[in-house]
Amino acid sequence: MKTVKVVFITLAVLILAVIGAFIAFPKSMAELVVNSDKLGNFSNMDSKTSSYEHYDVKTPDSFKETAMYGISLRLPENAARRDEDKNKSGYHIFESDGLTVNILEPLASSSGAQALYMPYDFIGAEQWKRESSALNKETEKNNYAVSSAIRNFTFDDVRTRGGGVFVSAVRLATDKQAFCYYEQAWDFETDGAVGFLDFNGIGCEDQRYWYDLVLYDKADLNDYHVVKISSTDEQLIYQIVNSAKLAER
Repeated sequence: MKTVKVVFITLAVLILAVIGAFIAFPKSMAELVVNSDKLGNFSNMDSKTSSYEHYDVKTPDSFKETAMYGISLRLPENAARRDEDKNKSGYHIFESDGLTVNILEPLASSSGAQALYMPYDFIGAEQWKRESSALNKETEKNNYAVSSAIRNFTFDDVRTRGGGVFVSAVRLATDKQAFCYYEQAWDFETDGAVGFLDFNGIGCEDQRYWYDLVLYDKADLNDYHVVKISSTDEQLIYQIVNSAKLAER
């Protein structure tokens, strides 16, 4: 009986110690849980957006302007609209040798689009209030601001005290892993819009560079626009991206 009692007391002390650690050091415990994950569920925790460094790449004068779904781009003259998408809504694809440009229609009703491009709408105002309660800085309540907060979230942003800090910090880390599929991302700004340029990798077989350009209207930071670009010529992608702006309404 003494042995059972000693074991019980030891377990009780350990449990109380763990609970005490969660209460006294919620930020550290959340960071420990995430960083010790053996399945790699939080592989992007240290990533942040960087400043876009290719604004100086000029778009050739020969490129032709194309405007769809509220966004305007200039594309190479030989980039032709793909036949099979001409009767479909939701996207428009232009192709030339080694280049594909896919202009997407914003779809507020799509859960996938909401999660990636409309995180504030997807998470919801009340849920975001709880999730962001662990942050030691205020976040504006719109899709662009929340997307930026999630993309740049690290434990450096987490408050050291507070009842819900541990839960909120782990939840934010989970959001980041779920929403941020890219390998690297840059902050991007153009006429009338701010957003991100995401690099999604290089194709193993075709050696294409894959990028997503996500823009939010400065007049309504809940309003998003997406262009997906892949090319064997990375410089060509910068030339197209640098021509992006909101289309006149």
